[in-house]
Amino acid sequence: MVDPTYIRSAWAVLTSAARYRKTTTYGDLVALTGWPGTPRGVSGLLDPVYYEVCQPRGLPDLSSIGVRKDTSTPGIGYYKSYGGKEDLTLWREQLERCWAFDWPAQPPGFETT
Repeated sequence: MVDPTYIRSAWAVLTSAARYRKTTTYGDLVALTGWPGTPRGVSGLLDPVYYEVCQPRGLPDLSSIGVRKDTSTPGIGYYKSYGGKEDLTLWREQLERCWAFDWPAQPPGFETT
């Protein structure tokens, strides 16, 4: 299980980008959250955001905001939630859902008092 502090930090970075209709690179996500892994291992952070927060609550897939620096699109690991085949149309649809959503300040189920 990922330390909830990282989930809250990732949530803040990802929702901030979503509010401005932007994406964020995996490298920036690692740097801004203090994640101890590398950009290539950021799925260890993005997966819990999706599987523990977004998916069970029917929220848009916030992990769609994270992208590779070299392509400005998600890595192949992103698509494992969607059958494993790279599908840029699907990603863009998820991205639009994220940009249109009114995100709460803290991730549901991981709020601090």
